[in-house]
Amino acid sequence: MKKNIKTGDVIEAISKEQYHTFPDTHMVVCCITLKNGYRVIGESYCVDPDLWDERISQHIARDNALNKVWTLVEYAMKERVMNAKDIEDGV
Repeated sequence: MKKNIKTGDVIEAISKEQYHTFPDTHMVVCCITLKNGYRVIGESYCVDPDLWDERISQHIARDNALNKVWTLVEYAMKERVMNAKDIEDGV
């Protein structure tokens, strides 16, 4: 049984990504929907309007959301490993 996670595993868990830039702000939220329907969000905010770049802000928001997906994928893998061990041990 696989016991380590790669970037491809995280990307594979994703079914959809959506971005929202709040009007009159420099704030972007990325909502990632996983294949099981669970959603996580990541956000970014640019304090200096002169440095605002929506594409960069979307990238940062996505990275923040992906960090949360990593945690969920790791948790799910640990559950599978423990369940397999329990079955193996006859528990």
